[in-house]
Amino acid sequence: MTSVQPSLRPVLDDPGTAVVLVTVVKGRNQQHQQELADSAIRHWQSAAVRDAEGPAQAPRSRPVALSVFVSGDGHEVLAYARYAGDSPPPAGPAAQGAGGPQWWTRGTDEPISIPFRPYRVVRGSAEDGATPPESFPVAFFTMDEQTSAQSWVDGMLRGEEEREGTDRDYPGAIAAHLQVSLDGQRVLSFSEWRSEAQAAAHIADVWAPFLERLGATGALYRHYRTVAA
Repeated sequence: MTSVQPSLRPVLDDPGTAVVLVTVVKGRNQQHQQELADSAIRHWQSAAVRDAEGPAQAPRSRPVALSVFVSGDGHEVLAYARYAGDSPPPAGPAAQGAGGPQWWTRGTDEPISIPFRPYRVVRGSAEDGATPPESFPVAFFTMDEQTSAQSWVDGMLRGEEEREGTDRDYPGAIAAHLQVSLDGQRVLSFSEWRSEAQAAAHIADVWAPFLERLGATGALYRHYRTVAA
């Protein structure tokens, strides 16, 4: 992966964030992946300029920052767009904050774009506030009609504590961010780890059977760049 300009560190648990629009796009190869990532950043920045220079509008979600992540397989780009305010951001082809159709329609598959609300954060033993995470495992879970996303998260964490203990002393684990979609049908698990090797080992040892049984989708990502609005 070609180096990029220095950027802000990604923030996944900002208390001022009301809604996060998460968009996943698949590229053909590593070069196409980087082109998609750069395009998302450029469009976010141009949208922020239009918002700042345009006429005042009715209250809505205010863009805060965009963090772009790339998967280790050289294909996927994940745009994590944070918003403050009471109204959810636009989703689907009309969305502007996370790049809009100008970038995500260039992917090879139909993009995933889902608005989430932060719900719970679980701190790991490796958090020191200074060392930036290297690896960001991401998993999406789809709920059945009888299960609410919040109750599912609560039950999953209780089960983990019963199996692994409450201190969660996993080597390299910094934090796990659990978010629920606005429609209540999906859960996003977005974790921070010191290294990709530690994250991959934990998934293989602890989470692989659980993820497979529930049909979860996801990947291991690296931070590419974060820009403020």
